[in-house]
Amino acid sequence: MTRLRSLCAVLVLCPILGCGGATPRAEGPDELVSTERPSDPVEMLPSDTFAVLRVDVAQIRRSPYYGTISEWLAQVGEMANQDADSDNDDFERLVQILDRTDVAFVGTVPGPSEDADPDILVVMRGTYREGELERFVRGQETFQGHRQTVRTEVRGERQVLVGEETSATAIDDHTWLIATGRRLDEMIARAEGRGGATPRSSDTFRAMAERVGFDRSALALVAEATPWLKRALAEDASATEAAFVNALVSFGARLTLSDGLDGLAIAETTSELVATAIVEEAESGLRDLSGQMMVAAVGLGAILENTRVRVEGPSAVLKLRADDATTRAFLARIGGFLTLALQAAAAMGGEGGYGGDAPPTDAAPPPS
Repeated sequence: MTRLRSLCAVLVLCPILGCGGATPRAEGPDELVSTERPSDPVEMLPSDTFAVLRVDVAQIRRSPYYGTISEWLAQVGEMANQDADSDNDDFERLVQILDRTDVAFVGTVPGPSEDADPDILVVMRGTYREGELERFVRGQETFQGHRQTVRTEVRGERQVLVGEETSATAIDDHTWLIATGRRLDEMIARAEGRGGATPRSSDTFRAMAERVGFDRSALALVAEATPWLKRALAEDASATEAAFVNALVSFGARLTLSDGLDGLAIAETTSELVATAIVEEAESGLRDLSGQMMVAAVGLGAILENTRVRVEGPSAVLKLRADDATTRAFLARIGGFLTLALQAAAAMGGEGGYGGDAPPTDAAPPPS
C-alpha cells in the first residue's frame, strides 16, 4: 500500500495482527446520536476500525533515547535528499510537524471491497501552524516519487483538503483528521459529537487495551477480530498458521522507552490449547532468530536473551526487557547501519556522492 506510507513509517506503524471471535458489532451505519465533542481521539474513529496504533510522541521525546532517534531521522532525511525525485524539504517538514505533535492514533478499517487495501485513518493532536496541514498533505507521498494534486472543498462549515488518495481537515488548532478512501466524513461527524459506536464500544478492545497499557505507553497497538481481517490474515497461510488465525480473538502490544526497553505482546485465543501451541512456535522462532548473523550484528541477541513467552490461560504472552546499556548499544548499532546505508547510497552515484567509485575504505563499521 502506498497511501500514507511516509506518515505511517515515521509513526512506526507496526504489523497488525488479530482474528476470530471478537465482540459482535452492529451491522450497517452507526446510529447518529447527539453528544458532546469527544476528548478521546479513539472516539473519532468508526466502529469498524479493527486495529488502532497509539504513538505517544511527547513521551518518546522525553525518552533518554530521543537524541539517538533524532539522529536516525536526520540520516533518513539525508538519504531522501540524495534521491533526485525527492524533496528533502518535505521530509524535514514532516519531522517538524511530529516535533509539534503530542499523540497520534492510526486506525485501520476495511477497504471498500474484499480485494481492496484497508484504509488508514489518523487522528493527530498537537500544536500546529496555519497552512501546515495543506503542506503536509501535498508532500506526504514524496517518498513515492510524486506529489498529490490537492484541492479544497467546503463541506458544511468545514474546509477539507482532498488529494489523490488522502483527505484531511483540521478540527481546531490542535487536532487533525487524515484519511485514505472515503472515510473522512465519518471521522468529522464523530469529532463534532455526531458519531455513534467507536472501537472503545467493544468489550474486546477495552479489555486488551487495559492489559497492554494502551493509554500509557510510548507505542501501543490493539487489534481485534473481524471477518475482513480474518480473511486477510488467512491468505497464503499454511495449515498451521490458518488454524492459529482462526482461533485468535485479539492482539495487543506495547513498547515503553524509559530506563531501557520494556515490551509486551499478547495474543488472545479461544483456548489454552491454542495458546500453548502458539507459545511453542514462538519459542522455536526465537531460538532460530538468536542464531542468525544479522540478529547478532544489530545487537538483538542480548535483547532476545531476555525475551520470554508463556501461556496465561487462553493467551500467549511475550515479554521483553533490555536494560539501559543494552538499549543504547542496540540503538547505536542501528545508527551505524543507517550511516553505512547513507554511504552506500552516495557511492552508487547520489548527488554529492562518490560518482560510482568504491566507497571510502575508512568507512566506520557499526559500533560494537
